[in-house]
Amino acid sequence: MLKQRILSAVIAVPLLCVLIVWSPVSLFSAVLLGLALWAAWEWTHLVRFETLQRWGFLGLVLAALLALYLSAPRPQLLFWICAGALFCWLAGFGLVFAFSWFQQRAFSRLVRQLSCFIVGLVLILPFVVGIYSLKSAGREDMLLFLLFLIWIADSAAYFGGRSLGRHRLAPVVSPGKTWEGFVCSALAGGVFGMLAMGWLHVSIAVAGWVALVVFIVVVSALGDLFESGIKRLMGVKDSGRGLPGHGGILDRIDSLTAAVPFFVVGYSVLLNGVA
Repeated sequence: MLKQRILSAVIAVPLLCVLIVWSPVSLFSAVLLGLALWAAWEWTHLVRFETLQRWGFLGLVLAALLALYLSAPRPQLLFWICAGALFCWLAGFGLVFAFSWFQQRAFSRLVRQLSCFIVGLVLILPFVVGIYSLKSAGREDMLLFLLFLIWIADSAAYFGGRSLGRHRLAPVVSPGKTWEGFVCSALAGGVFGMLAMGWLHVSIAVAGWVALVVFIVVVSALGDLFESGIKRLMGVKDSGRGLPGHGGILDRIDSLTAAVPFFVVGYSVLLNGVA
């Protein structure tokens, strides 16, 4: 499993970097749209939508993203879309802290289906909008930094947890995650953030930047736990099987779906105030 993950990363990461840095916005947007539809398709399987619901959800995601792209949105609109998603994510994190309560509730079929529609949209749309906003603004360097930050934090959590892990972080939601791994990820993220300041030419205070970076690592961990909670509620291990050694695409972007909108909003506020 670990060898498969490493091999997949060795192939995918350079291709992704080339796409981010050198592709035009139009090509990047097309690839991003494909990624969003892939994630949306996996979501419909994960939450066990019926055929009509599945295609309806995909159509809604496609229509929303095409409408946004064709309208040539201004940076302020992209900012407020991400900002609006934060309130939904804060509510969603309640699943992590009150997982046992959710497990014991017998919600009606209509409530479950409506919730799955809303949660799926919040998972996918702000994530895509945030990435698009960084690329369209010419901040490929910041987008690369965010991706590498999450990858480094995830790796530090994995290896730190395996070597030092003793205390379970969220045993009901994800028994394999530990507090030791979580601390390792926060430390690794903070160090990487400080080292990257010169490369990124960050023009905000060091304390504010480091606080943002560590906060994003924490948010990414909660995003990971959130998807783990959804999978546990649905009784599945992986969201899909499209990536060798990694499961599905949602398994790879679970941390980023939460981290991207928080990062876009946090960085913009620290740099310019509220957009």
